[in-house]
Amino acid sequence: MSKIAFVLTIFVFFTTSCKKDVTDEIDITEYSWVLEYIKIDSDKTKPDNKYTLSFNNDSIFTLNLSINTGGGKYEIKSKGNISVFNYEPLSELCCENDFDKDLLQSFPKVNKYEVLKNDLIFTGEDIKIVFKK
Repeated sequence: MSKIAFVLTIFVFFTTSCKKDVTDEIDITEYSWVLEYIKIDSDKTKPDNKYTLSFNNDSIFTLNLSINTGGGKYEIKSKGNISVFNYEPLSELCCENDFDKDLLQSFPKVNKYEVLKNDLIFTGEDIKIVFKK
């Protein structure tokens, strides 16, 4: 009987710790986040380059693009709820690739976020943008 209880305890530990929601426990603005992928409708795309999201202060963020840097303003209304506005390229070295354009158009549409372990996940209508710490 004790072996079954031990196995069940281990199983419960691993299933609950894998996707632990720490949204209420973490201040997302204290970290830099690296883009993992963007999902628009059912199309999931991973970036070819490193895209890093940084929160510069309590209302401004930057996100480097493939060549340029993008940025804008944000407001965290409450844990898990965010508004992104004025997001646009901040430098013009060249033109954006298709992935950058998708990101520029999608990021302002997010309105929720959650932190699952080391993943910062932004969501909006038919949009999911995932970053890693």
